[in-house]
Amino acid sequence: MRNFHFLLIAFFMSLISFETAYAQYRPGRHQAPASYSCTYTETGWEEHWSGHSSCGACLQKHGECRETCSESMDVCTVQGTTNQGYIRIFSASGPNRYRAESEAYRACQWDRNMIECKPLNCSTQSRVVSRRACR
Repeated sequence: MRNFHFLLIAFFMSLISFETAYAQYRPGRHQAPASYSCTYTETGWEEHWSGHSSCGACLQKHGECRETCSESMDVCTVQGTTNQGYIRIFSASGPNRYRAESEAYRACQWDRNMIECKPLNCSTQSRVVSRRACR
């Protein structure tokens, strides 16, 4: 009886660990983190293109500076085709092109109706997430 309880507990523990490990690979479960970057420029005309490395470095050379932070993600689309010829588009995003394309391709393959999955395109999307004055 003791062996039976041990085997039963081991079985349920393996199911829990399998589901936990498996869930993280299912498409659409988690969004990949974006890449963040900040630029520090004077509020007037900037005499060079790249800005400064920090608010302090900008303020040392200019009177007023602004910090602008952006996030960028790669977004890829994959086209899936069913055996009846219907087309469905799958999109995914990620911190780099490889991860975004892999996730979109995996989402297409996850759909059992798709017999063919092929990459269409990828692009980088960026958006400003914060803007503040350096002090």
